[in-house]
Amino acid sequence: MAKVDPKTAIPNYAIYVLTGVACAVGLINIGSATAFNIILSIGISSLYSSYTITEMLLLWRRVRGDIRKPSEMAGRTWQANELVWGPFHIPGVVGIALNTWAVCYGTIVIVFCFFPTTVSPDAAHMNWACLITAAVIFFAVAYYLLYAKKVYQGPVVEIVPYQIS
Repeated sequence: MAKVDPKTAIPNYAIYVLTGVACAVGLINIGSATAFNIILSIGISSLYSSYTITEMLLLWRRVRGDIRKPSEMAGRTWQANELVWGPFHIPGVVGIALNTWAVCYGTIVIVFCFFPTTVSPDAAHMNWACLITAAVIFFAVAYYLLYAKKVYQGPVVEIVPYQIS
């Protein structure tokens, strides 16, 4: 799958496999619309969870004032764990309001992803995505606490601290 066509510079095999997987997921809808909705709910809630967690952490650091301006860092070497604003950011209260709105919107989307598609569902038509998502989170945390915490070394930092002049 990693082979790239020399003429077109496109990974054709990867595209074919991805197309097949997308078609297979689409075929699930023929067998069970409930299963298809659960798969979509898990995918959407997972994506929005990753965005919302990132936005919450950014909002937390922004409100605490932990993100530095590039002008504050001029002439000194800063550590890898220090955050410095990039070339684009919305400063002040407007930026905090936008981050807050993004967190609220993401939270609402995540909650609504777990709703069933009918008003009074029975067990066969219930959206079990919240149970599956909770089970995945539980097993991931348990795996980390019981095993990975002891053996995980973290990324290797191969750069020197950056100095803005």
